[in-house]
Amino acid sequence: MTSAAIVSLRVAASPERAFDAFTRDIDAWWRAGLSSMAEQISDGAGELADP
Repeated sequence: MTSAAIVSLRVAASPERAFDAFTRDIDAWWRAGLSSMAEQISDGAGELADP
């Protein structure tokens, strides 16, 4: 069994600016591991998967 955490918030920014702020330093706060949403596919490229 897996657990899920869903969080949402509103910011006073365009979608483009909010996305940039969210992803710019993602490696500083996202702990990749067995529960990571990024899955490796056969050619080694990353692929986002729905939980």
